[in-house]
Amino acid sequence: MALTCSWALLGDRRIRTLRDVARDRETEILESEVDCDDEGVFSHRLLFWPRDELTIDFAGLSLEIADHEDRRVNLGGGFFVEILPEDED
Repeated sequence: MALTCSWALLGDRRIRTLRDVARDRETEILESEVDCDDEGVFSHRLLFWPRDELTIDFAGLSLEIADHEDRRVNLGGGFFVEILPEDED
């Protein structure tokens, strides 16, 4: 699944917050909501545990979903899969 926000308003503080929560394995998203104002601007609000909250304003949103026949999940560049050899008993 790919969720893409277009014309997102990101500044140094917002990028720093995203980077910090992405690097912290203890961080969880407690709440997430998207609203649209009268002018057509979307706001995505995220509340993270144990700290931080963030609002990203943007003008458009697109969603792309691609199924895998083997039901696997694509992991981004920050993750790796280690396949261990089976025990021979």
